[in-house]
Amino acid sequence: MLMSSMFDSNEIVPIAIGVGGVLLLILFAEFSVRARRKQRLIDDIPTCKTAGVFIGLVEVKGTAESESPLTSYLDESACVHYSYSVLEQWRRLVTETYTDSKGRTQTRTRWQTGWDTVDHGSKSIEFYLQDDTGLILIQPKGAEIDAVQVFSQTCGISDSLYYGKGPSNGVYGSTGRRRFVEDAIPLHRNIYVLGASRLRQDVVAPEIAEDSQAPMFLISVKTEQQKVSGYKFRFWGWFIAGLVVSAGVPLGISAANSQDPPWLLGLLGGAIFFAYWSLRWVVMVYNSLLALKNRVEQAWKNVDVQLKRRHDLIPRLVDVVQGYQQHEAELQEHLVMLRNEAKVAIGEAATACTPTVRALKEAYPDLEANTLFQNLQEKLTRTEEKIALARGYYNDIVEENNERVERIPDRFFCSMARLNRRKYYEAQNFERAPVKVNLVNLEESSEETASTPSDA
Repeated sequence: MLMSSMFDSNEIVPIAIGVGGVLLLILFAEFSVRARRKQRLIDDIPTCKTAGVFIGLVEVKGTAESESPLTSYLDESACVHYSYSVLEQWRRLVTETYTDSKGRTQTRTRWQTGWDTVDHGSKSIEFYLQDDTGLILIQPKGAEIDAVQVFSQTCGISDSLYYGKGPSNGVYGSTGRRRFVEDAIPLHRNIYVLGASRLRQDVVAPEIAEDSQAPMFLISVKTEQQKVSGYKFRFWGWFIAGLVVSAGVPLGISAANSQDPPWLLGLLGGAIFFAYWSLRWVVMVYNSLLALKNRVEQAWKNVDVQLKRRHDLIPRLVDVVQGYQQHEAELQEHLVMLRNEAKVAIGEAATACTPTVRALKEAYPDLEANTLFQNLQEKLTRTEEKIALARGYYNDIVEENNERVERIPDRFFCSMARLNRRKYYEAQNFERAPVKVNLVNLEESSEETASTPSDA
């Protein structure tokens, strides 16, 4: 009674259409802005090499590798992820009611055909992404996965595939036809990954895995540009759909006997959609600029971390090599002395020296100074590569930062996010003093000692 006193029966339908239309417009605006946010996120994050992956949100490209790959269910090919579905066709006689042109309710029967999913499944394993600098472990759980279709076949009941890979039971009204479809990430396939990097639990190395705080976790066989183009299409598609609905809702309200003119309702619907969309867009732009600012600062810190690592690690490695080199030189000298004594000694004296020489040989069968030198050289090279990768990543993200500052309309929001132009990396401004590695003297003394036995 209360509802009927507040609204006339002729007003309820227009109100319901109006409320539903507004909710639909808000939904379209949300989808549009979310697509734009993902596109900007991909644009803002530079691609880094696996050897230079830091802790945080990263973007890497390479091939999918695994020592123990999966075998896909339908295609039976080596892969790191697959998902399949089995659909069965049916044809049924259905009865339906409809209203004819005179407003009378009528009943009719007709044949209807469709497809139902009768089986589906998916499986993923951890795998490595490999590029020209190394490997990084990928944990695909929780990721948005874009795979490639590797199998698609429609067959009849007489085909061995029908029951070989499909269930034994069927659907009501089955026509005896099934469609088998499978998507996968094949082994050695080029992939694009964007996600949060963290330290592994088993070794001191990074991995990319699901993170509830990360804005995106994506594993795709598509290229970065293809993903960006896809999100652009969604952005404009949902925006245009919102404009169309904002114009269509007033027509529905007007058809429901509303006394308001359609153009006024259309203007109101369009204003509501555009106002909400604009508000969400401004918030999205501000948040993305703020996140970009934080990533620039993080990239700067990553460079400093690598420089600090070099400053602390290399002197320790040098000390180890020098210590072992000195030990080896003393040992060589001791052996030379004993061999020379054995040559000049006779009888019992030679017999007495022989066990000592044999004991030293057994205790130090392989002298490792050369191996340690090689290891030191590899560490130096690897360290410099990491520093170079960190510097390159910093310059890449600074370039994106500076473009955002100058690009319209982003430049109007940069002051709100306190985003300013940044200088590119210049070594003399913040690079730590290089670590000096001086092993010449010890190498010379080692060579002189090694040459003594041949001269004796």
